Parts: sequence; structure tokens; C-alpha cells
Amino acid sequence: MLNTKQEQFCQQYLVDHNASASAVRAGYSKKNARVIAAQLMAKPCIKARIGELKNERSERLGITQNNILAAFWDIANADIKNYMSFKPRKIIITDPATGLQTEKQEGVVVTFKDSDTIDTRNISEISVGKDGQCRIKLHQRVTALTQLARHINISATRADVTNDDEKYSDIITPIEIIEPHEYNSYNNE
Repeated sequence: MLNTKQEQFCQQYLVDHNASASAVRAGYSKKNARVIAAQLMAKPCIKARIGELKNERSERLGITQNNILAAFWDIANADIKNYMSFKPRKIIITDPATGLQTEKQEGVVVTFKDSDTIDTRNISEISVGKDGQCRIKLHQRVTALTQLARHINISATRADVTNDDEKYSDIITPIEIIEPHEYNSYNNE
């Protein structure tokens, strides 16, 4: 059975999963919080109580592993085309001497979709710069895939991929990374 401070520690641990801060909030000495937190977290009765509290919270909120995995799956499969469309801007140039018309691509036309018609949960940020340039940032695909991989026991390191080029050659595509200043200068041309 837990004493009052231990119970408070377990309750506080659910706030931010920071054991040292939880110990201080539960009334333990700030000076010894790290040591006390480590000792508390090593006790089976504390671990069990934290597990019980997490389960109670999950039931109360209706959170399941399947809900969480489904959300990660949505993030991992998010497509920017769900939020915007982009196509080349074409202009017609007429040669004044011959009257001959030619089509030329000049820039890109970007159209944002109406937020009332799309699922916006995978958007982490929308911003408009001083120059009027809009940006949509989706949640991190790599983070979502990493979390999914952990749940289904897949682990691949960079070495696994780079040391076996033949096995992964069909899915590894070199990309060019455009630095922000290059991107801005490209769009301002």
C-alpha cells in the first residue's frame, strides 16, 4: 500500500512523465528529487499504481492503442494534395513579327482547399509570411512511421538501408534538399 506522498507522486507522474518534477510536486525535497524519483520508479508497487492510473485514464477518455495507431497511420499517409493543388502556370507568348503563339511554363499556381471540406487534423502549422507567401506544414511523417515501427517491432537503422543497396534500391530515391533561402529566391524570380 502506498503512503500519501507516493500516491501523489504517481498522480503527478501522469501529468508530464517527468519523475523528478513529479517528486517535487508530490512534496519531496527538490534537492534530492532525482534520487528519490529513481528510487520510487524502481519500486514495483509504484510502477503498478502508475499503470493502474494510466489504464483508468485511458478508459475514461476512450483512448485505445488502436486509436493511437490509426492516428499515426493517418499522419504517415498524409498527402499534401489533400490540402492544396499545384500545377504549372502556362502563358501564351505571341511573336509580334510572325503572330505565332507559343506556350511557356512560368511558375506554379497553388490553390488551397477550403478548410470546411477537408480533414485538417494532420496539419501542424499554417503560416503566412510578410511577403504573403503561405505555408502548410504537416505533422512529421518520419516520427509517425517510427512510432508505428516500434509498435509492430520493426527496427531499421540507416546502416541497414545503406549496407544493403541492392535490397532497397527500388525504394531509395536520391532527393535534392532546397535550403529555405534558395526556395524563397526561386519563388521570387
